[in-house]
Amino acid sequence: MDDHQLRIERELAWHRQDASLNKKHFLNRWPLYSHYREESAYAVAKDELFRRASRLVPAPRNVLVAPCGFCGDYKFIRNAWPTTKCVGVDISPNAIAAVADETDLYVADILGPMPFPEQSFDMAVATLFFHHVADEGFSPYLNEYARLLKKGGVLIAMEQSMFHPLFLITRPLKRAFGNITGEVEHEHPISLRRLAIECEKAGFRKTITFACSFAHQRVPVPVRAAMNAVCAPLRSAVMVKHLAWQVGLIAWK
Repeated sequence: MDDHQLRIERELAWHRQDASLNKKHFLNRWPLYSHYREESAYAVAKDELFRRASRLVPAPRNVLVAPCGFCGDYKFIRNAWPTTKCVGVDISPNAIAAVADETDLYVADILGPMPFPEQSFDMAVATLFFHHVADEGFSPYLNEYARLLKKGGVLIAMEQSMFHPLFLITRPLKRAFGNITGEVEHEHPISLRRLAIECEKAGFRKTITFACSFAHQRVPVPVRAAMNAVCAPLRSAVMVKHLAWQVGLIAWK
């Protein structure tokens, strides 16, 4: 089994087993963790991602969301561009089947290639995806997104930055206490600069990067709000943005 197929099997197994954090572990209990704290942390980051994108990108006619998972990105996309049509792709039949109120959903591997002709979409959205394929390489995936985007189309991504200071603690903790958060074995934070460079190699003519949120999902909500407020003027600063928890990328074909 090659590296790509092994990754696919691990991801599918994660969905089949409904893998999640070990709720009984003391590191996954208040005051160190809460479900609301985690969910709202990602929502804050995505709000910033699509707020920034909506200021820079005219309303797209259609958006490819790949992978779409349980279609959690759709509400952020529709808040930014209310008239946009979303088309979702995911490798997991379980995820697709769980979304009963959406249409235009396809079970497919992104490197299948995806079941659409060239230049089918105005925009592609891939949040929290590239850190799952960092060991495999970004290039094949970026080439597939580029194939499906129209000339002038836009790729929007959000990822965990490997330079966020708290990852210096959480990654060693994973080795010490095991996979208590239910991560897929091969996922890990990435370099935003590396992703941007690979976008250029894939033929994207312009790329911008910025911080979406500086506060890790385990940071208490009031502290998170204060951190993001203080750091807001530095979201695009060359050195500071790489220290964020979630970082955003917008690339134009």
